[in-house]
Amino acid sequence: AAVAVRDDGSLTAELDLLVGGAVVGLRLAGSLSAAPDAAPLRLVLDSFEWFEPSEEFGVSRQIAMARERLDGALEGLKPYEAAIEVAFASDALLLCRDTRLGGARLVL
Repeated sequence: AAVAVRDDGSLTAELDLLVGGAVVGLRLAGSLSAAPDAAPLRLVLDSFEWFEPSEEFGVSRQIAMARERLDGALEGLKPYEAAIEVAFASDALLLCRDTRLGGARLVL
């Protein structure tokens, strides 16, 4: 996964998913903002799109499979909002905790 947060708070996450024996990409977009009182960060994901990763070519069938199986669930989550706390951070790993889910972890 690759996650980018710009100065304006806009966020893009690119995930690689194994579908039907091939890797397809799922790009999520939204925002990440901090509350003024140093409360947990507010994560909002409000759009998604499928893409063909640069190392995989000819995966249109797998992207169609992913759309068929996952688009409904992803649409039902829009917008996805979470209050997250950083549990651990290093140069290679960011471990976050969704405060609404009783400590469930999200690794980026």
